[in-house]
Amino acid sequence: MHRPWLTAACLLVLASMLAAATADEMAMPADTPASLGEVPFAAIADQVAATPRRWYVSGIIGPSFATLTDDFHADVAGGAVDGTILSGGGAVGLAIARPRGALRLEFEGRSRGTLRDSVNVDDPSGLDGRLEWSAGNGWSTMANLWRDLMLNDRLGVYLGGGIGAGGYRYDATGAVSDGEFTDEFSGSSQVATFAWQVGGGAIWAINDRITFDVGYRFYSLQPSDTTIFVSDGFVREPLGGSQHGFSASELMFSLRIYDPFRRWTR
Repeated sequence: MHRPWLTAACLLVLASMLAAATADEMAMPADTPASLGEVPFAAIADQVAATPRRWYVSGIIGPSFATLTDDFHADVAGGAVDGTILSGGGAVGLAIARPRGALRLEFEGRSRGTLRDSVNVDDPSGLDGRLEWSAGNGWSTMANLWRDLMLNDRLGVYLGGGIGAGGYRYDATGAVSDGEFTDEFSGSSQVATFAWQVGGGAIWAINDRITFDVGYRFYSLQPSDTTIFVSDGFVREPLGGSQHGFSASELMFSLRIYDPFRRWTR
């Protein structure tokens, strides 16, 4: 389930990381001129233009420990839908060299498996049936900012996050019967809403063009609403609205290839 304190902690870590990175970028060398009138602007422009930049592509895969919070599920089953699904995708990015590492600007796209839960209705009064909830066809497109900090030539860590859009197909279905009459429940919607993530991890540079990293990400979507309908076989009418939200703690494994269109040499 979503934990506000975990989200706040992740955001605090991200803010601290960005502040530290900004301080590194803005730190003035010892020989910096005392006034703007002495700044060699042409030299600065040349230095900025000469800053190493490298394009890369990345494959991403890993388990997503997901949670679907849902009013209808909470009312009937008394909780949220929790489960482990697979997430995978890729990214394209630009790494800009910075002190002790790099600043990476990245566009990422990923898909997610189906999160599903069900409950059997077996009431002493004679009611029986089955209700089911699912969040399937999950997707996300994110613009990310990551800060790599290398501990040595091979090992490092990274922190960052991103914002973008994400969604899934929400379904709530089922039927309950007393032996004579049957009520069928249904609600479905295609969600597309604001998404964000924060995270960090460890880096292993296999060589100058291939980097492997493993990291944790907390991913969350803005809640959405879906109307649940009930039908007795003759009349179908709204039972009420169900607000649902999706979030996940994810363990992601990534393989980055720098300069992907450059010829490999022995």
